[in-house]
Amino acid sequence: MQSLLNRFIKNPHQLFLADGLGAFLTAAFMFLLLAPFEAFFGMPSCIVYLLGGIAIAFFIFSLSCYFLKPQNSKFLLQLIAVANLLYSITTITICIIYYPKLTIWGLFYFSLELLVIGWVICIEMLVIRKIKF
Repeated sequence: MQSLLNRFIKNPHQLFLADGLGAFLTAAFMFLLLAPFEAFFGMPSCIVYLLGGIAIAFFIFSLSCYFLKPQNSKFLLQLIAVANLLYSITTITICIIYYPKLTIWGLFYFSLELLVIGWVICIEMLVIRKIKF
């Protein structure tokens, strides 16, 4: 973990790429796995499409930051970290609301997703503290 953190501290713009690719994977899982198999996971497909749409927006934003390399990158990294946190809170709230419908597989998927996003947020916050733009 420390070597990954040092890599992002040395080149913080790579964090935009990593975040964007993670958002793309989230959206792909939502659209290609969870939505078509609503009965298997238990989350209503309309909610899955909403979460997937948010992930697509994060994907576009993060990749735009990666390729454009804007001057206010530290602020944009902070914005992405906060957006990821709000996405996580939204996902937790939705899981609580739909808990009676969620299957063990749905709970497993969303728990795993939240763990990964939490890990990403921690890395983003550590990098934000250490870098100087």
